Amino acid sequence: SVGLVGESVGALVGLVGLVVGASVGAFVGLVGLTVGESVGAFVGFVGESVGALVGLVGFVVGASVGAFVGLVGESLGALVGFVGLVVGESVGALVGLVGLTVGESVGAFVGLVGES
Repeated sequence: SVGLVGESVGALVGLVGLVVGASVGAFVGLVGLTVGESVGAFVGFVGESVGALVGLVGFVVGASVGAFVGLVGESLGALVGFVGLVVGESVGALVGLVGLTVGESVGAFVGLVGES
């Protein structure tokens, strides 16, 4: 998916589309994920700061960090059967399918793309 990633936009081809904006992006396909200043919410399932991957796990987003309820602690979560999600100060990494590391504003698809 290297050809799909620009300065701050990438795509998890096959599973879901990941669009990265000013700070983060949106999971298109499986669920709609909209990220605001620091984190976000699953569109269609959620409100301003709380969302849920229906049938998978509960996703709770705090001021700047989210956690998969029932699977996680303060900043560690996992999409069971899909990929592991690690949340740092503002976002984290999709481990397994692709490594997604998000810094202050945007990250890079490890193994697929460069720093971006």
